[in-house]
Amino acid sequence: MQLWQKFTVLMLCAFCCQQMAHAASTSHQISQQKRELAYRLATQYTDWQTALEQGMQNSQLSVSLAMLAKRYPDKALSAQLYRSERAIKQAKGLKSATNNLLEIRLANRQSLPNWQAGQSPLFAFAPAGNEASWDYIEAFDTQGKLHLLDVYQVPERPVLVIDTNGRTEMQAAIHSMRATWQTSKQTMSAKEKSVQSVAKANLALQVTLIDKISLQDDKEPWISGDAEIYAIVSGVNASRDEPELDIVDLPYLNQQQQVYQPHQILIYWQRYRWGAADVLFMEQDDNTNYKQLARQLFELAGEVMAAIPSAELQPYRAIPALSNKLLSAMPDRWFINDDDQVDQLYTVQQGQHYTDRIGAAGNLTISLSPLTIQPTTPAGQQ
Repeated sequence: MQLWQKFTVLMLCAFCCQQMAHAASTSHQISQQKRELAYRLATQYTDWQTALEQGMQNSQLSVSLAMLAKRYPDKALSAQLYRSERAIKQAKGLKSATNNLLEIRLANRQSLPNWQAGQSPLFAFAPAGNEASWDYIEAFDTQGKLHLLDVYQVPERPVLVIDTNGRTEMQAAIHSMRATWQTSKQTMSAKEKSVQSVAKANLALQVTLIDKISLQDDKEPWISGDAEIYAIVSGVNASRDEPELDIVDLPYLNQQQQVYQPHQILIYWQRYRWGAADVLFMEQDDNTNYKQLARQLFELAGEVMAAIPSAELQPYRAIPALSNKLLSAMPDRWFINDDDQVDQLYTVQQGQHYTDRIGAAGNLTISLSPLTIQPTTPAGQQ
């Protein structure tokens, strides 16, 4: 093993230990906030039952807790909701301006008729820690009694889950991670300014599209609702020896074993020095601090790049080293019940077609195609 490889391994070990400790604290804090809300809402269910039922219909099985508090104005409950939202946003590294983050959701659509017929619901929340280590799901009935539910078997009894709105959180998380990566970069060099000025010119744009994609397992237990999948594209910056990371939201990819045909842009090749990049597919879970995640991913990738001598002349080493050291750490649980690694694609090349390519973990099937997007034709010249 070469010196730079030994250095990277040691750095990864230290990083993993640090992240495990921090993630455990964040996980417990978020879970405790939800637990307190679940108990409070369960024991006061008769007071706001009508408002909740009006907020949930056949096509809308969730309602914002902030909206619920408006429909049933209780100062003590509103204050608790505000404190919980603020604490969870802070733990996740999201801006306080993110509105209506917390919601209450019916876990199983099939239980809706029983609930509407008067069956008393349970109030549940996602436990702290790695979901693979969960022994049960805690839930409260309307008398405040604790029930222990199966982790994998969806209950037939109506269960109302106190959770964050996945779509709202994902949008805020992507904004936070992109902003963090942007501020983490060095002062823009003259060479990069030149690259950007060329990109702004009326030149054709080279991209790779997702034509078709499906997952065998979305890594999501029933308590967490639909999956929220995103992708991290990694390569080498077009103008200097630094990593280039991009994040792509895949909002449609929320059910396993279903084929989607989004024709969505996955990779913008002008951002990368060489015509190859790797893609990590992640599922957003509950306990991630997104600012910290983005910062530490960028720092880790930067240290891997710095450990490679003459990266300018060694694309055969730079791209695999960056991807292998960055991505292979994910299955070792940098984060406790944080964003799960769904799968990864190594060495996606510019200009290539990929039909039903299987990810490295065997969980993802994807078809990709290249596309050249021509500049806009000015009006009157068509």
